Amino acid sequence: MNTQSYRQLIQLLSIAIKNQEGNTVLAQPINWEQVYKYAQAHQIEGLLYTTIQQLPYREDLPKELLETWKKNTFITGVTQHIHIKQVAQILKMFNEASIPVIILKGLILRQYYPRPEQRTMSDADLLVHAEDLNRIDELLKNAGYNVNHATPIHIVYTGPDSLPIEIHWTLKHNTLFKKVNNIEGGLWANTLETEIEGVKTLCLGLEDQVFHLCTHMATHMVESGFGIRQIADLALIVEAHKNDIQWEVFCNQVEQWHLEKFVSAIFGVYQKLFKMEKIIDIERLGTSSIQIVDALIENLLEAGVYGHENIAFISEQRYLNILFPKKEHLIPLEQYAYLKKSSLLLPIAWIHHLYRAIYHKRYSNEAKLKFACYGIQQVKKRNYLLKQLGLL
Repeated sequence: MNTQSYRQLIQLLSIAIKNQEGNTVLAQPINWEQVYKYAQAHQIEGLLYTTIQQLPYREDLPKELLETWKKNTFITGVTQHIHIKQVAQILKMFNEASIPVIILKGLILRQYYPRPEQRTMSDADLLVHAEDLNRIDELLKNAGYNVNHATPIHIVYTGPDSLPIEIHWTLKHNTLFKKVNNIEGGLWANTLETEIEGVKTLCLGLEDQVFHLCTHMATHMVESGFGIRQIADLALIVEAHKNDIQWEVFCNQVEQWHLEKFVSAIFGVYQKLFKMEKIIDIERLGTSSIQIVDALIENLLEAGVYGHENIAFISEQRYLNILFPKKEHLIPLEQYAYLKKSSLLLPIAWIHHLYRAIYHKRYSNEAKLKFACYGIQQVKKRNYLLKQLGLL
């Protein structure tokens, strides 16, 4: 990890989310190619483009890179604009059918960014009542959407020329929070009215929004990690509403879900990265040590948006499952249909699986090499951090 390039990236992001003038002096020299690479990994290159245009000393930024940056920022803006228009149409359709919907994550968080269209989303997350799922399925299919896949907590619909729509009926993730009951509680009763492109809808109450961000990060932390964009989301909504949020209610939720250590560390991270004031009202959750905060910062910087930048950012059990998946996980896949004949073929399937992984395009060759050479060391280091955060 290039520490100086990451420090410069954080400085640029801090300027962008605070909507400040871009006259901050960055540490020199600047490796712009590296900064851009990191910005892409965390999906914040569009956010940073306006900021770098304001810099008084960007003569050393290669023109070809600047043009690429400009083009990708434009494409991102157009893509997100179209996405929001499409989501608005879906919300309008649900409203006409009297189906209540709560918009989640980026759909509501984008409003806090100086340039909302540069808060990227790869899908749209909507929370509904479970009893409305059949009607929603019919409406979406009539609108040209089809089920892509389903999990115990959501159904993903895809349509022509549109980003996926994730229909959730719970915010609980059983892997991490299976022992927590009454997850939704008064969530629907505490919703706030909002709108997208003039279409009225609902969003979570402020305490629930901040808490959902924390639980979402905790879930991704256990599975593969998350990046600085999620910290920026948290910083923006907290700074916008820190005097409106009922922190006692928030802390009660954190304690009910046993996330005191993790949430304390997350707030420590955002305060350190973006030089924000400490939230006194959450001190009852405890204070994370400098070592834990720094370790978490290092982890999230290297992990990318959802841990996709570095595939070694997984738990020890998942590391072994990736290398040697169980028979029942391979059999449903067409490539491993031969396992149905005999379990004795499992070692051959593992070799087949590793061969396919080597040529998989989701991760760079560099990431694959790190996983092969340093994976187990990273896994043990990360497992220790997860224990310190109360997630294991």
